Amino acid sequence: MSEIILDVPLPYDVELDIRETVAQEDEADRDKYEELLRSKFQRLANKEAAYRRVFTEALERAKDAGDPEPEVTAARDAYIQDQTARYEARIRAIFRRGRRRFASSRDKAVSRDEKAAKTARPSLERRPEADRQYVVLLGNAERRGNLGDVPLVMSEIRRKLKRYRPPRWSKSTAPIKVLAMSIVSARAGAQTINLRPNKETCAEAVRSNRGPASYMQDRIRRSMDSTFGKSHSPEFWMVIETDGMERFHIHGAVITPNTSDSTSLVDAALRQAGGVWEKGLGSQYQQVSRSLDHPYVWAGYVCKHLNVAKVRIERKLFASTLGIRRMAQDDWGTIRTTLPRC
Repeated sequence: MSEIILDVPLPYDVELDIRETVAQEDEADRDKYEELLRSKFQRLANKEAAYRRVFTEALERAKDAGDPEPEVTAARDAYIQDQTARYEARIRAIFRRGRRRFASSRDKAVSRDEKAAKTARPSLERRPEADRQYVVLLGNAERRGNLGDVPLVMSEIRRKLKRYRPPRWSKSTAPIKVLAMSIVSARAGAQTINLRPNKETCAEAVRSNRGPASYMQDRIRRSMDSTFGKSHSPEFWMVIETDGMERFHIHGAVITPNTSDSTSLVDAALRQAGGVWEKGLGSQYQQVSRSLDHPYVWAGYVCKHLNVAKVRIERKLFASTLGIRRMAQDDWGTIRTTLPRC
């Protein structure tokens, strides 16, 4: 039962139970408690509706096939589909947990290495893992809507990073550059890059002597030049994220040109740079951009697995055009003074 059914009306008796239960709670907690109860009952109602639909379809098939016991056959088929969906969900959860554990262990190892180097060489200023964690913290704060609550954000930074201050541009690492470029591109009006190159393009990029980031930067630049003309080609930045040893996808942003239908043209240029996908293999998801409205959230998302990608690729993962890099460098001094620090 892979189909998800949303917004199934709750039975009348369930609605009454919710209201009676909520009425017994303190007035200050009623809304939150009702939301929690309603979400749980809604999940059950959606699941029951999905099961009924599967059963009805199986029953019709059994009757059409002349099954002597169509209800029994339909119930068995619906049960098998339910168990299969549960099994697939468990398998996906196992793989997700494995990826999270690997990423967490790698992040901790990098943090230990940084602390040891800082102790051995007190003048060491570059701290890529601390910068990455800082960018992720800011992204989480913007997602929760409390980025402007400086004391709260500073307390979380202090708890996870002890003493931390955003570095000067000359000492910045890839996560800080990603943050700066995300902010300046959002101000200029940008759309996100969510590009999945095809298998052949990934293989060529990994084999390239320049590394996959530089290789894909060149492909994207040529495609943008072909679409918009060299003099009007948009500025962009990008980060490589691995799907495995030979496959990867790209996140970043493009400053949207001020022309008609520019958003779809940018997507088309990115898809061309990623290579042609076979139809029916998810080609509709190869590149789908969104407006870059939350630059801190996007920077944190882009940087979330940089350490894992470094282990697998061992090459430069970040690339940008000269224009947007200069914009970020020029504005970073001002941006830096507005950011929370310890």
